[in-house]
Order: sequence, then structure tokens, then C-alpha cells
Amino acid sequence: MSQRFDPAATGNPGPGRATGFEAGLVEIDGVIHAIRRRILGRYAICGAGRVTHALAGRFDSRDSRSCRDCAAVLADGPSGA
Repeated sequence: MSQRFDPAATGNPGPGRATGFEAGLVEIDGVIHAIRRRILGRYAICGAGRVTHALAGRFDSRDSRSCRDCAAVLADGPSGA
């Protein structure tokens, strides 16, 4: 019996999948970003800045309001997560 490869198990969710990252808004742009927690607060993983409003649920790159740059970073595999 062969096992199927699951990209989510490797920590790389691949394009168009929900992630384990929290979701939030950066004040200046109003799109949904994936959050990386830091000592001084929560920041968008794409570098857009500090997250001012955390959202319920997880970042999902399939959502039309999600940040394309955060989705691209996750598709490449986040470092230090």
C-alpha cells in the first residue's frame, strides 16, 4: 500500500489552500494578510507592516480579499514560522 504525498504535511500548503497562519488586516491597505507573531506584535509575512486588526480564522489564499504577496511567500515556503 503506497502513501499519498500531502504538501500540507511538509509545512508548504501549496497554492490555493488554507494555512495554519492567523489572518489579519494592515491599516493602510485593507486586504487580508497572513500573520507572523513577533516579540513586538503581529506582522504581515509579506512585509506590508504591523497588523492592526486580527481576524477570526486562518489565512486562506483562495479568498479574493487575501494578499497575493502573502500567498506567494507561503507558496515558496515560509521561513522562521
